[in-house]
Amino acid sequence: MRKIYDVAVIGSGLIGVTAAYELAKSGQKVALLDAGGLSRGASSANTGLLLFEGASDNTAMELCRDSLTEYRNLNETLGVDTMFQKLNLIIFMQEEKERKEAKALSDTYKSHGFVSDIIDNETIRELEPGFCLEKVNGALYLEQWQMDPMKVVYGYFKRFREYGGDWYPYTPAVDFIYEDHRILGVKTPSDTIYAGQFVVAAGAWSRELMAKVGFDLHEYYINGAAMVAERGGCELRHGVYPFANPRIRDEQAAGRMAMEVGWENVAPIDAMEPALIPDVHGNLLVAERIHIGPEMMGAMPASYLRDMAASVLEYFPGFSGSRIIRSWITPVPFVPGGQPFFGFVKPFDNLFISSGYVSVLVMAPVLGAMTKRMLLGEDPGYDVREYDPMRFER
Repeated sequence: MRKIYDVAVIGSGLIGVTAAYELAKSGQKVALLDAGGLSRGASSANTGLLLFEGASDNTAMELCRDSLTEYRNLNETLGVDTMFQKLNLIIFMQEEKERKEAKALSDTYKSHGFVSDIIDNETIRELEPGFCLEKVNGALYLEQWQMDPMKVVYGYFKRFREYGGDWYPYTPAVDFIYEDHRILGVKTPSDTIYAGQFVVAAGAWSRELMAKVGFDLHEYYINGAAMVAERGGCELRHGVYPFANPRIRDEQAAGRMAMEVGWENVAPIDAMEPALIPDVHGNLLVAERIHIGPEMMGAMPASYLRDMAASVLEYFPGFSGSRIIRSWITPVPFVPGGQPFFGFVKPFDNLFISSGYVSVLVMAPVLGAMTKRMLLGEDPGYDVREYDPMRFER
């Protein structure tokens, strides 16, 4: 018997489950499938920070602001404790030339109603006495929040199932069946799932999926590595990381290179971000070691752990007594220019993509509702023209 749905959502990270939840809640018959288990990618391998500091346009800031309102009510909406709480950031500068850009960002955040300021080293020392300031030249202080990403994913997933949604774990999308301007079904190793509309929300795997319908999606990925450690002798009350983010810089360089010579020909790039962030469970999320290149890494080299620990010890000597609890490495998507893909993919009139966000966690609740509205033929409620998946084809 054919399995026929109103919508098939491919990818069970935060973007996929929020879209599936909203669609099922509105009465749509929804299938949610994933090549692995629930939220096996970047949605579960992160700091849990609701980072609107990565928002690069007014629409993104509006999405962040409105999603924060949703997060404040999410425990009641989902029936789970998402561990939503405030965690302000100290985004430290190392060079005087960074101050002008930091001031402009601070003013932008203030204009959208967030607390932000430029602080000097003396203020940093008062806020974080264990912070070694030898290479620090002030900081951007930013109001911020965090949550437990897996609790949020699980909460949305639980509600999706309660609204009658069907779940297909360990069910990779092998290929699509399509003709003319419509996708008819998605093939899996064991079956074909047919639907009226399809949503691709597969993060770093979205490019591979879109290639199956002949679409060259200019979305690439980093292999992001991080680890969790006990606090040990490191008492930290803020999230701390550098203003000059090598990840963003190197992503854009790799993106430009990929569009010129092809993603498979991009020369590998490695970078380190010496971040230290308290998590909602009382531990520390440590650094980020990135590798950019066509190969997805499935295991973390031991040297990465040493690199990450060394980068943090330079700024927090008290971290030396901390014990590492766990670590991860996972592909994280990025798009040249920093703008995500959100919308229908031509020539198909029923293929929708939502992927490539700089900081997906903070926008997810609103993005799920926007996806539902667009699939139902309604106005998304925000100006998403700059997120058009077809913009690189013009």
